[in-house]
Amino acid sequence: MTGGVAHDFNNLLTVVLGNATALRMNAENRDDQQAVRRAEMIERAAERGARLANQLLSYSRKQMLRPETISVYQAISAVHEMLGQAAGETARILLVSEPELWNCQVDPGQLESAILNLVINARDEMPVGGDISISCRNRLVNAETARARGRSAGDYVQTDVKDTGNGIPADLLEKVFEPFFTTKPIGKGSGLGLAQVQGFVSQSGGWVELKSAVGFGTTVSLFLPRARRVDPDAPSPTNDPVPAGNNRTILVVEPDPDLRTTVCEILSNSGYHALPTTNASGALAHLVSDEPIYLLLTEVELPGGVSGIDLAAEACRLRPGLHPLVTSGSANVADQKARASSRCFEILLKPYQASDLVRVVGGILKRETFSTETEQLLADARVTTSRLRFLESYPAGRGLPARIKAADPQPEVATVRSNAIRLGVMAFRTIGSSEASAFALGLAEEITRAFSPFRWITCVAPASIAALADAPFEQTSRWQQFNLDFLLEGSLRRKGDEIRVLARVVNMRGSGEMAWARRFDGRMPDLLSLQDQIASETAAQVAPELLVWEGQEAASRPKIDPTAYDLMLRAIPAIYRLDQAQFRAAGPLLESALTLDPSNPACHSWLAYWHLLMVGQGWEADPTQAVQRAGHLAQRAVVLDPTDARGFAVAGHVRAFLHKEAQAALWLHERAIQLNPNLALAWCYSGLAHSYMGQHTEAIQRIQRAQQISPRDPHGFFFDMALVMPFLLTGEYEAAARLGRRARAVHPGFSSTYKGLLAALGQLHATREATPLRDELLRLEPAFSLREAAARSPLLQQQDLRRYVEGLRLAGVPERSRMTS
Repeated sequence: MTGGVAHDFNNLLTVVLGNATALRMNAENRDDQQAVRRAEMIERAAERGARLANQLLSYSRKQMLRPETISVYQAISAVHEMLGQAAGETARILLVSEPELWNCQVDPGQLESAILNLVINARDEMPVGGDISISCRNRLVNAETARARGRSAGDYVQTDVKDTGNGIPADLLEKVFEPFFTTKPIGKGSGLGLAQVQGFVSQSGGWVELKSAVGFGTTVSLFLPRARRVDPDAPSPTNDPVPAGNNRTILVVEPDPDLRTTVCEILSNSGYHALPTTNASGALAHLVSDEPIYLLLTEVELPGGVSGIDLAAEACRLRPGLHPLVTSGSANVADQKARASSRCFEILLKPYQASDLVRVVGGILKRETFSTETEQLLADARVTTSRLRFLESYPAGRGLPARIKAADPQPEVATVRSNAIRLGVMAFRTIGSSEASAFALGLAEEITRAFSPFRWITCVAPASIAALADAPFEQTSRWQQFNLDFLLEGSLRRKGDEIRVLARVVNMRGSGEMAWARRFDGRMPDLLSLQDQIASETAAQVAPELLVWEGQEAASRPKIDPTAYDLMLRAIPAIYRLDQAQFRAAGPLLESALTLDPSNPACHSWLAYWHLLMVGQGWEADPTQAVQRAGHLAQRAVVLDPTDARGFAVAGHVRAFLHKEAQAALWLHERAIQLNPNLALAWCYSGLAHSYMGQHTEAIQRIQRAQQISPRDPHGFFFDMALVMPFLLTGEYEAAARLGRRARAVHPGFSSTYKGLLAALGQLHATREATPLRDELLRLEPAFSLREAAARSPLLQQQDLRRYVEGLRLAGVPERSRMTS
């Protein structure tokens, strides 16, 4: 608890210090001396608070230590004058050490603070003055002595701080190390001095002993382990000027919104370009993008179960030249980083001044400072290198993304992704025109590339199966070498400038039944545009269809020793159907899949999606816990596979809809679209996020894009439902009602459809139509009410929320839940 409190205080104090410094600098520029003094008072108060927070961290043994190999005697000698000032005029400090004192591996700053605490305590116990002696000596603790005291045997440096003061009564000896225990008057002591000393020494691998008697003074002994190896001398700090930012990009990962804003302003004012994000998934969206990023600045404790240490390690893997800087106010980062990665991360302790941040960032980047043009070239090269490094080290269990093989001019067989649908793409047949042959082959290649970003599909490229172009499907021995689940084939017919393309998908595991078919018409002068249209729409429509087919196939197989992939596939059709009983059963299937394969990103993403729909449908008994669980799962999914567009799309919708953080979700949606522009779900969820922010025109365009590329999507009714809200909020009630009616007709069991439709009907004063729909909504979601609608709505603009709730009120939705009234 103490460590957590100190961490929160340090976050707050960093915001206070950063803004106080900004205020002071602004006042100095205006020559407003009164404002300067006030800002300085804020800074001093925040610094005192920081010292108190650091005492709490010392007690909780969660402070950041920077151990060095030092002589305890020399370290204390360096601050002897300061100790004398702290002891006061009536006390005398004596410092002695035996010859050839061993070195210790400790944090010199924390050691000085501990000795200072003990000197101040000794001074307060000697109201009329006296002697404070500090002695250092080598001490060998044998196994017998160590067992008797519950310690570890070995070589230690014993440092005694002894006073000639009043001493401590016997009944208080066991309490003096307790935090906040003090015998001093209120305002004269925090009761954290000895607790801090004990925490620091214990965290350094030693212990503290205390001896005292009333009238005879007190001795506090610090036992610090001997350093076996002397480290090279650390370079002395320099006063070199901090390099200017030169608009270099720094990725800032900080969950605290005020602190994130403050840090970004500090960096921007110093000439850097700051990219703010709140969590690891948002950071990964930037790290795998084309953006040139020079430094990652991340907090250790991030939401979603992924620490800043894990993120920094992954960032270094994706971008080998990237500099990570980790900030912390509580956790023992040194231990964490040792466990998480062999890399050495720079650490910046909270709270810190603006000048501290700029100095550390500038110092890190100064190690590799060339001309701005050279740095830009290096950053671009790092992006390319990071992509290659990512592909080369892609986890063996998942294989390479199919697009890598599809881009090969002479592919053999596309790399097999385990647990994926195998789809063959055959070169289209040309009818009546040999001139269209090149277009037909190019179209098949383009379709293959369009499918490659869908993580659940492995494509076998046209050139690989060209030899089977004339082989009937019945010749199974020839086709079996590719082990195809589905085959996409087609024909192309030209008449003058007009061209017609027929495409179909055949199920290769059954009797050759057709799983999907589509006709496209165009003109020869627009061949490239037509090729792009056919490829994108085919991939967008076929990919979700194949997933449903695969799920139905898995459900029909014997349920003996199912794999994680089988369990996940069985859950997907139930999720699409949204029948409550079957939908509830999908959750345990996904949980079992995750137990069998805890590193499967798709399982994480589908389970997050399941929790999202459970909350949205009002079926979740504990929405708060479900929201937390969905956020963790979605975050983990994109960390496990930062190239899965669907994972980013789901993570974005979880953040926008459940966490009401639409702005943060936009980064995730944009990354999903970059990874797979043919993923209709990403366009739809992106549109919803824009609508939640009040950007309804943009929302309509994006959701209509989803409808355009996947008009036969298994979840297509969701696109109509998504469009209801932006049309409603722009006052186009007739259009909203029309879309709502269409979505309900396709899927009457989806409660979210009723809400937008009812709000539109209420605004149209269509009470007769609204009344039975309201009753059906309350049957599906009995606890729904105006209060529930306002509390759960992700709409961020108050005028939008008012219009939505007012429409529901006019449609007859009760003010409070009928279940509790």
